[in-house]
Amino acid sequence: MKFRVGAIPDSQEFTANNWKPLKEPGPIVMQCFALPLGILFCALMIWLWVRWTPVTENPVTYPLLLAIVMLSVFPVHELLHLVMHPKFGMSDKSFLGVWPSRMILYAYYTDILSRNRFLAIFGMPIMILSVLPLLICSMIGYASVTIAFMSCFNMLAAGGDIFAILILLFQVPNGAIVRNQGWRTYWN
Repeated sequence: MKFRVGAIPDSQEFTANNWKPLKEPGPIVMQCFALPLGILFCALMIWLWVRWTPVTENPVTYPLLLAIVMLSVFPVHELLHLVMHPKFGMSDKSFLGVWPSRMILYAYYTDILSRNRFLAIFGMPIMILSVLPLLICSMIGYASVTIAFMSCFNMLAAGGDIFAILILLFQVPNGAIVRNQGWRTYWN
């Protein structure tokens, strides 16, 4: 795994000859799609938490704790993407980075993956940080505002992942292989 500050890296050995590019926007326009998706799915998570669990604490009594949760969600979210890479993200083809000018943290893999592996990479933080806590708390009849907040805030932050999942599901057939070249995604 390599750490990177700046734009998502290009793979030097990749040429797009025989690969089909996805129809996807650049990073700034993608954020314009991701934010409404994140808000919509965050609202859905809030509704599910209210319906399925007995969250009764007042969130304004924990402002420092909630701020810590907000700051912690981003790196944990990206690490969950990373562990879904081959070799649990410990490959020299895995990157963990921050792109300050685009306000993006990212986990990135520079080689070929199956479409379903890509879907799993995008979906893992949603499942572990948002859905699983809700399911566990609803099954045991317990919830705290901190857990619910983490779950909902992660879903808000996952708007880009949700957008990427939709693009993959609608543009890439099952069984295809996928790879990135910088910001662009290609399939074959």
